[in-house]
Amino acid sequence: MLINHDNAPSPHEAIVIAGRVVRSLLAVPVCDETRLANAYSSQADGLVVDLTAQGATMPRIDLADDLARPDRPLLFFATKNHADSEVMAAEVAALMTFSPAGVILCGITVGADIQRLDVMLSVAEARLGRAAGTTAILALCGDNPAGVLAAQQGHAETSARLAALGFHAGRLARALRLPAPNPGTALPNAITVARGLLQLAATSARLGCFNWLDPHLSGDRLAETCKTARDEGFAALVGSSTDQIEAINAAFRNSGC
Repeated sequence: MLINHDNAPSPHEAIVIAGRVVRSLLAVPVCDETRLANAYSSQADGLVVDLTAQGATMPRIDLADDLARPDRPLLFFATKNHADSEVMAAEVAALMTFSPAGVILCGITVGADIQRLDVMLSVAEARLGRAAGTTAILALCGDNPAGVLAAQQGHAETSARLAALGFHAGRLARALRLPAPNPGTALPNAITVARGLLQLAATSARLGCFNWLDPHLSGDRLAETCKTARDEGFAALVGSSTDQIEAINAAFRNSGC
């Protein structure tokens, strides 16, 4: 399914990929094979295999049975925006053999980074015999200062595959050399401004917007954070545990969405 600015949802609407609504995403480090093997039992709309850790390699476990299930969560890979195009192309070629619904590109600094991934996905789709444009791109612009600013210019430069823009307060804080945001406390001004700018960029480009939750959030604080993010217009949230996925699903379910 091709996604473009004329029909892509606003952040107040659902992110729809492969004909399915995506509101909750469970992120699992690729190195944690036990969690990865059990991830398809969660109630998440999507599973994110996170390749962004230092030294991460493609999963060695066999996902064939899980991928064949019609009720399975959609499969996504989160990948770094490698400076070396050959390294990145090799990683994209490898992850595409798993037929993911989409790729979350992290560390974007300019709109051309999204275009580069678009070309690589097109090459891989042609090589694997997949329909052109079926692999969506979710752009995690809000994990570094340059990415936040690049998101403001994305309307003219983005790919037709682009389904959503994403925010990650923890990674942005590290990039800004700020203390890690403490769950339940006010965010530093720079983080708050960046969050708002990203949402404005998504709205302007008529794209969905997703937010990566702090992995330490739990209990009432987690529930309130999910509700607030939903009310602020985030269309999807990324969690790191089944408890977080349950809280995300409850927040959207209780909104009537």
